Amino acid sequence: MSNGAQFGMATDSCLGRAAEAVFGSAENYLKYINFSNELITGGSKNNAVEEMGKYYRDDTTYGACMKESGYADIQHFGDAPSYAEKTWGKYKAANAAANAEEQSLAHADYNCQKSTGILTKAQNIYYEKAATWLNEHEPLILEVRDIERQAQERAAALVNGN
Repeated sequence: MSNGAQFGMATDSCLGRAAEAVFGSAENYLKYINFSNELITGGSKNNAVEEMGKYYRDDTTYGACMKESGYADIQHFGDAPSYAEKTWGKYKAANAAANAEEQSLAHADYNCQKSTGILTKAQNIYYEKAATWLNEHEPLILEVRDIERQAQERAAALVNGN
């Protein structure tokens, strides 16, 4: 993997033989099944989700807006739910309508999200980082796509007795 992690498997086992029959090799099988891990951890130097979180933590405009709206305890985007839980509890009765204070918080949260543009800015960071990762990993993505296509053909041939 791009983060240095290595995987292996016994090729003389049932799984090893099946992997070779369907995927052409144990290496192809491991590359295919670990691709999701690559998506999660392989882009750690360019992690879009972490960058969004950092933006949310570093942003001061949303907290300032919430303070102006009467919610000084809400300093960062994402703090409103924990504030609401702390103030009104974790659960409400089924079908219980939000009270005026809860509605006021929701209204302030929405207005501050909208006026600061925090979601749009964070999404743009995410898209930029994700696009960079995709471009950097295009050869691997295409290789895994080809491994999957060939594995599907091999599996169909095995199932059909060819």
